[in-house]
Amino acid sequence: MSVALIKRENYDNPIKSAIDLCKGFSELKPDHNVLIKPNLVMGADRKIIPPFGKVTTASAIENLIQALLDHGCRKITIGEGAILNPEFGSNTHSAMKFSGIDKVGKKYGIRLEDFETAVYKKVKIDAHTFYHIYMKLPMITNNGWVQ
Repeated sequence: MSVALIKRENYDNPIKSAIDLCKGFSELKPDHNVLIKPNLVMGADRKIIPPFGKVTTASAIENLIQALLDHGCRKITIGEGAILNPEFGSNTHSAMKFSGIDKVGKKYGIRLEDFETAVYKKVKIDAHTFYHIYMKLPMITNNGWVQ
């Protein structure tokens, strides 16, 4: 495993630069399906954006999408299951809108997937129970890419 540490203000696209430095796309093929799973949080006060580094920003997602497109990837999905809280009116759709990720997805024609409204199937393997989410692309497991 390689790690790249850079100062973001020194690069037009710091995420692409870090990926390039550590050859992060070396096994990624342009025809692979790619799922981007951001970390989105939304609270009662929708005017306050969480501190930088606490949640995934729209600019980080946009930088990653640009890097993937430059690499030739076209089958990209952004998937999230934000906490549902009726008291605050929060759900995945509102969290993506609040963060600006919905606009980034629209700008690049990237599909947004709401894990909260997806269909799941319980699967037992040995003595363990897993939940398989049905999406319009193959299952992504434990931070790995699947063709």
